[in-house]
Amino acid sequence: MNSENNGVFMANPNKVYETKKVYNKDLWENWVMDSQEYFDDIIAPCKLAIFIGKNDKRCLIIEKIADSLFPKFVVDGSFSMYDFDLFFTVAEGDALKILEDKSKFVDLVKSGNLGILCTVDDVAMEEKGLDKFLSRVGFAPSCSM
Repeated sequence: MNSENNGVFMANPNKVYETKKVYNKDLWENWVMDSQEYFDDIIAPCKLAIFIGKNDKRCLIIEKIADSLFPKFVVDGSFSMYDFDLFFTVAEGDALKILEDKSKFVDLVKSGNLGILCTVDDVAMEEKGLDKFLSRVGFAPSCSM
């Protein structure tokens, strides 16, 4: 919340900190490593993204190559939605909740607070294990194009 002091507008330092935290690449990369069980069903090669906030240039990219996950947080990227097999969109406040408690990811998926879009058909979705991944995180898949 912002406050006014003698007619001077002052930014809330907590909000500034939270905004910086939600775009911290190290925190997101650690979140992926701490949440690997969510991604166990995904079959390589596969590329996911979580777009954060209103700006579609800020996202966490999670790439599965062989049996390894490779997270990368991008602050000023330029992407086509078809660069990814599946992507999520999340508000900054909800992204902060996910960073603070990894179980909130599942809660937000189940509640419908994350936008979800698959860019692959049903066959590729099954071949890449995305149907099982989505079920694991609480979404009944029917999102193919």
